[in-house]
Amino acid sequence: MQAITDLHTHTVYSHGKGTVEDIVRVAMRRGLQAVGIADHGPSHFLSALAV
Repeated sequence: MQAITDLHTHTVYSHGKGTVEDIVRVAMRRGLQAVGIADHGPSHFLSALAV
């Protein structure tokens, strides 16, 4: 059975290796129907907004 989604990925904004665009390109190439970005940590560009 092949996965059709990956709902837990990380970008360079936390501890991943690719940009959001990179992740979407790979997901499309692999035939995924959905992808979720789950960035976290102090490197995340929105972390300063969390109160």
